[in-house]
Amino acid sequence: MGAFHAANFYFKRPDVFDAVIALSGIYNAEKALNGKYGIRQIYFNSPLHYLHNLSDPKTIAHYQKGKIVICVGQGAWEDEMIEDTAKLKSILKRKM
Repeated sequence: MGAFHAANFYFKRPDVFDAVIALSGIYNAEKALNGKYGIRQIYFNSPLHYLHNLSDPKTIAHYQKGKIVICVGQGAWEDEMIEDTAKLKSILKRKM
């Protein structure tokens, strides 16, 4: 969960953090929380969800100035992380 939390903190507060390193993470909180919380709590703590709809130019400018390193291994047990990392990459490319 380290990559998830690092990414979530950075993307929610780029005014506080100027960089993020996230290694082999799952960025869809819905997968990790297994329905234990309501949709609102999941949405606002799931980078794949809230970044998709982000349109605030000030926040996007913080991301553009920041350092973002998001990597994933290619091993036998990385499939879920590879999928989420690819989705996050796609969202960030569209935003930046």
